[in-house]
Amino acid sequence: MINIFSTAAHLEQLSLDINEIKDYCYETRERLIGRNISNKGGWQSNNLSGVILPLNELFVQITENGNKFANQMGYKNKFKISEIWININPPGTSHNSPHIHPNSIISGTYYLTSHKDGKIRFKNPNPNFLYHVLPWGVSDLEKNTEYTNSNYWFEPRENQLLLFPSYVEHYVEPHQSEYDRISISFNLNNEVTEQKNSNRDLI
Repeated sequence: MINIFSTAAHLEQLSLDINEIKDYCYETRERLIGRNISNKGGWQSNNLSGVILPLNELFVQITENGNKFANQMGYKNKFKISEIWININPPGTSHNSPHIHPNSIISGTYYLTSHKDGKIRFKNPNPNFLYHVLPWGVSDLEKNTEYTNSNYWFEPRENQLLLFPSYVEHYVEPHQSEYDRISISFNLNNEVTEQKNSNRDLI
């Protein structure tokens, strides 16, 4: 077997102070109105900026793991956080609809809570997949593999960092746990992409 095209993700178990970061997330929700983009029923902050002491170590971990992931995929320029925001989804119907993260190369989420439901699901990014494998090949499949999966999911785990290519469409399911699903999402770019995005804004 030779993999001619592939999509990777990166998982890292961290050991940060969960309680301090949670407190910051709830304090931020109390202070700010937030925004609605892909979130339905939950709360999402605007992009965070400036020095944020409770998140300093998280910023370091995101940058280090982001660059390791980028290097494994073949990128050479250093990556840095370009956007970062908080998500708080209460139990019930709150969820995030399918979306991608445009104008960035790597995206990710840091989870402060674990949930057996409320998974994050990724759709197969091959645009021809739905027209070929699903209609004609499902009945012949003995099992789903990385070559035939229409989607892939991750179960949120406390203190876990997940990285993925920004172009992969994904969404978050509702959860029925007794507590909020709290996460911090972000985008990473390198100097080349930042320059292109800057030029695009001027057009």
